[in-house]
Amino acid sequence: MARVAQRLSALDGGAHDAQALGRKRESGARHERACARWEASVGIIDSTFIEAAYGGPGTAPSGYKRATGCSAHFLIDKNSNVLAMCVLPANLQDAEGARILVPAAKEHFPNLKLVLGDKAYRQKPLAAMGEELGVEINGDSPPLPKGTTFVPMPLRWRVERFFSWLAKWRRVAKNWCYSLDGFLLDMKWAVFGLALTLRA
Repeated sequence: MARVAQRLSALDGGAHDAQALGRKRESGARHERACARWEASVGIIDSTFIEAAYGGPGTAPSGYKRATGCSAHFLIDKNSNVLAMCVLPANLQDAEGARILVPAAKEHFPNLKLVLGDKAYRQKPLAAMGEELGVEINGDSPPLPKGTTFVPMPLRWRVERFFSWLAKWRRVAKNWCYSLDGFLLDMKWAVFGLALTLRA
């Protein structure tokens, strides 16, 4: 009788374990559906020039800034969450950053459908890449009204606000590292700290 009771208890325990596993899987599926519902569908892309304190590998002169440094490229969503980022020499065009950021963001955020940028991203190779990925890369700027010199574009101003927030971090306001890898690490720490500040 004792052996029969042990077997029955073992069967009951296995049934409870199976039920618990089923509940965990159902909870995980609900979490995935909720995350997919809140995933970014619109991204804003731009780059900002960071002057280098020391010349080193990866830094290059910028034609219009008349200084040597690198460019930090960011792809964020409308809530200023960073979807993808990279650091490139300053003499490379913004489109080079888009070729890195858009596929990386699409891989981690499959719901991404639209990327907004300035006229630097209005290129046929980028449009072709976006069609392959299922992402529209919009670099069009509507004409300014007569008598005006500046009009904030819908959503696109948010990336400029993000850059102003990022500039408050001393370690990334200027490139104090000798290599781009070191500066990219500083930039990641700044983005992480900024994310905590925005959600505090």
